[in-house]
Amino acid sequence: MKKILVIVILSIITSLVLISQSALAVYAPTEGDLVKLSYDSAIYYVNSAGERRLFVNAPTFWSWYSGSWSDQNIKTITQSEFDGLTVGKNMAVRPGTNLIKFQNSNNLYVVIPGNKLCKATTGYGDNWRDRLVTIQNSFENNYTVDINCHVDAGDKLPDGTVFRISSPGQLFYVENGKARIIQDTIGDDAFIKNRFQHKFVVKNVPQSMFEIDIQNTVANKEFWIDDIDNNSDIFSEAYGSFSLYLQCLKNYDKTCLRDLAAKASLDEFNTELDSVNFQQLADFEYSVLNVYEKSMFVNNWFDNHQLIMNADVQKDIADDQVTYKMRSLKFIKEDNKWKLIGASDIIIGWFTDIEAQDRIRDTDKDGLTDFNERCESGFSNCIKTDPLDRDSDDDGWWDGIEKSVQTDPNNANSKP
Repeated sequence: MKKILVIVILSIITSLVLISQSALAVYAPTEGDLVKLSYDSAIYYVNSAGERRLFVNAPTFWSWYSGSWSDQNIKTITQSEFDGLTVGKNMAVRPGTNLIKFQNSNNLYVVIPGNKLCKATTGYGDNWRDRLVTIQNSFENNYTVDINCHVDAGDKLPDGTVFRISSPGQLFYVENGKARIIQDTIGDDAFIKNRFQHKFVVKNVPQSMFEIDIQNTVANKEFWIDDIDNNSDIFSEAYGSFSLYLQCLKNYDKTCLRDLAAKASLDEFNTELDSVNFQQLADFEYSVLNVYEKSMFVNNWFDNHQLIMNADVQKDIADDQVTYKMRSLKFIKEDNKWKLIGASDIIIGWFTDIEAQDRIRDTDKDGLTDFNERCESGFSNCIKTDPLDRDSDDDGWWDGIEKSVQTDPNNANSKP
């Protein structure tokens, strides 16, 4: 398996120089900026792709941010800087916060991840009007109405909701119909880092309403704007790039591999290996990766410049010893395409069940196991990162992505 990783990772070393040099010559807005023009009150969120995304009204803005206007770091930019930002899709109300309705309609909806709308029925209490936001009809296409989805908050809270069973008490996040524990090992750190707001927390929820997913806790900075705007088409596009990569391996097509696996992906092999050795490595990699089917990858995380696709963990037991196996693909966005930077099997064994789970767990969903982030493997060149923070240096790149391309996940000036 080490050879598989080497083939992909070595390709990034040369490309880092090209990427960093080109970035110096181009104005690059910072992901997370809030911007406006001097003559217009409209506020925009700048994402990692350099797109400006309009907040269509104040209630939409305050579903994402807390405090007062004076607390917000809103930058006034020039017209030329504004024009240099690509137009992105409008901001939708954050899932799990407000109820919404459209003008000239009495239908009430709950927003769930993916900007989908579920018709709300009952269970939102006597003060439901305090949570109601009216959206102009012209922005109706920012959402997709799921006609088969109905939400009764008295029976089951929708995905994206933050709740607690008692007050005060443990906070939970609803995902895929289960309750995930929000990490609170350092005060309310995960709650704060994900920018959840106490005014939207649903209180006194019956414990019987949800199955609690004990292993799958919510960590720092897991849910924010680009993560919540999930789109299955993105994963199809990335897997399509991976499928083409496999075909290039099969055909020993180095030109094709360079194009699909990030800049100059196999330069090291072109200079150091003869064609016979290259074909042997390509044959080996193809034989392992060819079993990766799209349907396997059900745990997927992305923003506009990085993407991780993970398969469910496979568990084998023999003689009371446990082996865990997890397949993973990592991509970065380059030249407006998803390009492969890592393809690997993580195999943990032979251990007891508790030991194996500890070594396979990735709490913060950054592409690195907690075990490896704590550097408990014993490797001398291991760089410790925070297993509860997917972006330890706050540079916009997840720790697992940075390690895959051999940049320093603890140095904000060292990034892809």
